Amino acid sequence: MADVHGSLDQIHSKFEENEEDKKNFKRAINLLLRDDAIQPHLKSVIGYLLDCHDRLSALLNAANDFNRKLVAEISSFRGEIISLKNAIVSNDPSSNDKSVKANSSYEEIERNRSIVIFGIAESKAKNSTARAQEDHITCLLNASHCQSIAWGNPCQIDPD
Repeated sequence: MADVHGSLDQIHSKFEENEEDKKNFKRAINLLLRDDAIQPHLKSVIGYLLDCHDRLSALLNAANDFNRKLVAEISSFRGEIISLKNAIVSNDPSSNDKSVKANSSYEEIERNRSIVIFGIAESKAKNSTARAQEDHITCLLNASHCQSIAWGNPCQIDPD
């Protein structure tokens, strides 16, 4: 950020007029415009150049103001970026916490969708396909004449 301020200061110092030079310039222009020895068309040219000088000065001042606003806004954005990065870092749980949350979340989903029947052991298989193949609930539901969707390879019990 210092390099932006430094470069703006260098540019500004190259084009900045000091007050004494401004007064001397205005005094010289007024003397030229009041001099009767100067032809009218030269006075018109001097007046036009003076007008151009004034417009360029106004433009330079507006550009300097705009640059100051941009530098302030960039500073503000950089501060906001730093605060957002800090917020992300402070809210980012460690990878161990993520795995614990993911496992507990998965276990919670499994528990909520499960049917627990007393006397039938729960499958300990890690693979969902293996758990579905060991699923005895389909067999029990079929035996009790309940409609069920067979997953995996359930046992075949004839309800009659």
